[in-house]
Amino acid sequence: MSIVTSWCAMVAEVIRHFPEVGADAVRAREGDLAGLMHLIAEAHDLTFAEAAEVATFRLPIYLEAERLSA
Repeated sequence: MSIVTSWCAMVAEVIRHFPEVGADAVRAREGDLAGLMHLIAEAHDLTFAEAAEVATFRLPIYLEAERLSA
């Protein structure tokens, strides 16, 4: 599994999978994955943990394989 480090690519994927999350808000928090999870959580009325879990399944190319096995 490859890891993508381009924030622009991440923004495009987030907007595709989570259209309720504003693109400008994601771009403003470049490199801040915790901030991204908060945006997803707020947009979808989820807890932080739920947002992280959903993002793990919808954006798997951005996660390290070792962290998925935890």
